[in-house]
Amino acid sequence: MPLPRSIATSRASTTIDSLLEPEDRWNPGLGLRDSLEARGIAASEDRSGPVHQALADAFGQANVPVPSAAAPALPVVAPLADTIEIDAGLSSARGGPGGGGGGGGGGGGTSTYTTSVSAYNIRIDFSGTWSVDLQQAFLDSADRLASIIVEDVQDAAIRIKGRVAVVDDISISASLGAIDGVGGILGQAGPTAIRSSGSLDPYLPATATMRFDAADAQSLLAQGSWDEVILHEMFHCVGFGTIWSQLGLVSGSSYVGPAALAAYNAMLPEGTIASGVPLETTGGTGTAGAHWSEAIFGNELMTGYLDSDASAATPDDNALSAMSLAALADLGYGLAADLGSLADPYVLT
Repeated sequence: MPLPRSIATSRASTTIDSLLEPEDRWNPGLGLRDSLEARGIAASEDRSGPVHQALADAFGQANVPVPSAAAPALPVVAPLADTIEIDAGLSSARGGPGGGGGGGGGGGGTSTYTTSVSAYNIRIDFSGTWSVDLQQAFLDSADRLASIIVEDVQDAAIRIKGRVAVVDDISISASLGAIDGVGGILGQAGPTAIRSSGSLDPYLPATATMRFDAADAQSLLAQGSWDEVILHEMFHCVGFGTIWSQLGLVSGSSYVGPAALAAYNAMLPEGTIASGVPLETTGGTGTAGAHWSEAIFGNELMTGYLDSDASAATPDDNALSAMSLAALADLGYGLAADLGSLADPYVLT
């Protein structure tokens, strides 16, 4: 099947992210659909709403209403003490020590996978019918992330439907199913519970969800962008752009975390010292303020826009730079010593 004409361009024309309630919809287009960003859910009894809705189209901005109210706070999970009720429909956490993957999911994939490459454990619980190719992006992204974040974080106890489970270190619920077909809503992703301010690792996410429309997933896989979408969204699941406000890492339209700021300054011409990393200011809630500036950083993976994989000559259309890795240190994670070797080649132009 021929790819959409937008693949031939160097960049999709719309934002990766927008936030909508379930009843809000947009006019679907035919082109490359971008990724999605995280939205917190209120710590209330009803948590059936989306954590995050993706609504982009390569032929123009999505024609949708954007909520004007500030995003609600994420529920807080106390470490091994007081717990908070979490709807298992959004978080199917089944915490436990790391090591290896599980067996027998639909479509030839696995039902559960836990990283074992470092002391930081990422557990993924899959539901729905997954092809091996679609699932492999999750496994690869989780392994890569666990090779970047290498230190253990404090276990968190959560109560799910009256049962207490221990999460070590994050549990992600990944689901795939029918939503509205190609070109509509891609899905939802982001943290569903974060550690309390009084824990040893304040605000670091304990559980998260990544849910996708099966038709859109196949389309992104065919376009060569699926793996980049998954890595982008998994970064949000562990806190990139989603817990910055809790940690005081944003000032106006700049990111001021010291590690990522130092990495940014290392890219600048000698003698130039910035006081903050420029953040995206366009795209509405869910894009603005939660990503690096597209105008400044272009093809960096953690901008709010997705580049098309148009040519084998540009394998790093969405490069994960050392600056994005350093931002994880600002969140409080213990990172690998050789970060430079774990980042993609990236040059600020």
